[in-house]
Order: sequence, then C-alpha cells, then structure tokens
Amino acid sequence: MRYIGKYESFFDVDAVVAKIARFWKDNQVDELIKAEKIEWSDNYGNLGNGEAEDHVVSVLVSWYESKYGRVEDKDSLKNAIRQHYKSLSVE
Repeated sequence: MRYIGKYESFFDVDAVVAKIARFWKDNQVDELIKAEKIEWSDNYGNLGNGEAEDHVVSVLVSWYESKYGRVEDKDSLKNAIRQHYKSLSVE
C-alpha cells in the first residue's frame, strides 16, 4: 500500500481538466467571466486584453490546487482549460 503514492505523482492534464469541469460548469465560468469583465473594463467600455479571462483561468487552477494539491505544469493546464471552456479563448 505504501507504494501507491509513487504512481500518483503522474500528471494527467485531461484528468485535471475533467475534475475542474465536473465542478465548474460552463454557465458558472461564463458568470465568472462576466463579473471579471466588469472589474477590468474602464469608463469608456473597453474590456481590456484578456485580463478577465486570464484571471478566471487562475481562479480555476487555484481551486484545483486547494482541493487536490499543487500542479507542477501550470502552463499546460491553463492552456487545456482555455481549450475546454470556449468562453475563455481570447481573440
């Protein structure tokens, strides 16, 4: 039994995204983005350069880390999250 931890260190981005997607539904992520865009917009209606989307991705990664532990490859996880949630794609 004590050797199980050795094999749990394998990082599977798809499995992590699946866990995040099970908790954070598309409509919840859309609501987070809307709220963040209000925070990031200026008085002239400019929405910024993807700062709101970047912040939401960071929120999702932080949520995962608080529940399941530290993520080694955050960049690949952030890219996979952006691919999964179409509303997080910055054009």
